[in-house]
Amino acid sequence: MNWRNLRLCVLLMLVSALSACGGKTRLKLGEAAGGEVVEAVGETMATDDLLQDKKRALVEAQKKAIEMVVGLEVRAKTRVEKAVTIEQHILAKTQGYIQKYDLLEEWPEPPFYKAKIRALVSYRQIHEDLNALGLLEEPQVGNPRVAVLFDGSQGFSAAADAFSQALLDRGYRVVERSREFSALAKKVAEQVSAGDTSELSDLAGKMDAEVLVFGESKAEFVEMKELGGMISSRAALTAKAYKANSRELLLTVHKLAGGIDVLKEAAALKSHGSVGAQAGAEMATRLAAELSRRASVALTVDGVPSLNDLSEFQKTLSAVAGVGDIYVRSYGQGRAKMDVRVLSVSTKDIAGGLEKSLGARVDLLTADSLSLTLPQR
Repeated sequence: MNWRNLRLCVLLMLVSALSACGGKTRLKLGEAAGGEVVEAVGETMATDDLLQDKKRALVEAQKKAIEMVVGLEVRAKTRVEKAVTIEQHILAKTQGYIQKYDLLEEWPEPPFYKAKIRALVSYRQIHEDLNALGLLEEPQVGNPRVAVLFDGSQGFSAAADAFSQALLDRGYRVVERSREFSALAKKVAEQVSAGDTSELSDLAGKMDAEVLVFGESKAEFVEMKELGGMISSRAALTAKAYKANSRELLLTVHKLAGGIDVLKEAAALKSHGSVGAQAGAEMATRLAAELSRRASVALTVDGVPSLNDLSEFQKTLSAVAGVGDIYVRSYGQGRAKMDVRVLSVSTKDIAGGLEKSLGARVDLLTADSLSLTLPQR
């Protein structure tokens, strides 16, 4: 054996000693005491220094193992925006998060050198550190574009204007009423009143609105002789908000308000304006909460043996039409619970997409919750 070959053998022995065991693994994928066992592949540009290539590929594999957990915990947009923070405070701490590992395989693949490991990762510690850095965000819904479509024999504009202003004051985007769609809006309002929402989505599309609010404001008058003949007007407003894409009723608001003036028309305007403002304020508060609830689907997935499997499932879920951000709420004992941001589709659509992709049955538990068991491989 010449000196060069002897040196290479020594280098290989050193690398083997640096790895946890190499080739034959002690670790089984899935939950383990102190964390989760995952598989990851790291790569580095190959050089003439084989020992350094092996070391760098191993370090990259360890980082990939941690990245897998980060990818499950942190939404894609946050990973991009906070890439430096994640790199400095999470990915750089491989020794702190990886309790032990086995080197399964290493090989040259020009122009790279690659290493595959199976590592015990401190899943909970990564979660806690991400949370401490403020990187764990639950799905949020932005304030949508709302079209306010009121009718009433008196005070239509006063009630609608006050209602719209209340929404604007709370950050909603209110679609400007246009005469172009007035006839269609009136027709759809009559249909909705009769229980027919078939043309609601068409109207919303033309008005570029995500929520349609239909309402009717009516007023009654009483002459108050004891107050010198002042006219009292009492207005009643019922407003119903519908989600444009699904045509479902989100909520109903009913309010009463009064107004006093010497003139009947002025009293009516005051009462309509007051009832519109009150109804708009309540609608703004309740609508945000209702949309937030309906903007995400609670998904429970059983039969998830490891984080690798959970990561693969997340990729499958992300590819389903209408799926936005995915927030893994908890994972353990083969069960994952997550919130899925829904974009312009129904819960039933998500279930159908998953069934088609996985070939597994998806149970629709409620209007906004699903469950499934992953098929065994």
